[in-house]
Amino acid sequence: MKISLNKAGGALSCLLSGRTMNYKGEIMMNDQLIKTEMLREMGWYIGEGVEERRSFFGKAKGKTITEQLQVNQNKQYISKQLIEIFALSPSRLDREMKYISNERWNASAAIGLASGKRIFCFPWLDDSVNEIIRARLQLCSNVLKKNNCILIIPIQSESIVEGFADEIIYLK
Repeated sequence: MKISLNKAGGALSCLLSGRTMNYKGEIMMNDQLIKTEMLREMGWYIGEGVEERRSFFGKAKGKTITEQLQVNQNKQYISKQLIEIFALSPSRLDREMKYISNERWNASAAIGLASGKRIFCFPWLDDSVNEIIRARLQLCSNVLKKNNCILIIPIQSESIVEGFADEIIYLK
C-alpha cells in the first residue's frame, strides 16, 4: 500500500517514521494505540541510515552503505540482492550515506528494507522534483510495494507521483 500526502503530510511523515520524540498526542492504527517506540521499530525515514558508530577515541563515524546493509534483520534478502534491486553503484558502497547524495534514497530504502522496516516516509517534495529524482522515487516505490510496505510521500503536486501512487490523501 502506498499513500501520498499533500503539504500537511510532511509532519506526519516524520512522525510515522519515529523521528518525532516529543509528540504529545495519540496515534491510532487499526483502532490500536501506537507508541513512538513502535513507530521507530516499524518506520524508516528515506534519506537516512542507521545510527553512527563511535571510534576508539569517541568520535562519531558513519557506517558505510555496505555496513548498513549487513544489518539484515529481513532475512528475505542478502546485501547483494538489495544492491541489485535498488540499482546501487558498487563504487559508492564503501562510502557513508552523506557522501552519496545522488543515490541516497535508493541506498536508504535498501537499508530500511534490510532492517525489516514496514513504513517508509519520504521527505517533502515540491514541484522542483526533476526526472532523476522522480525515477528514483518510482524505483523505491515499486520495490517497497512488492514487499508489502507502506509509503508516505508528502507532495506539493499529484504530478510527482502520477503513475505509481495507489492513493492520494489530502490533509488540511
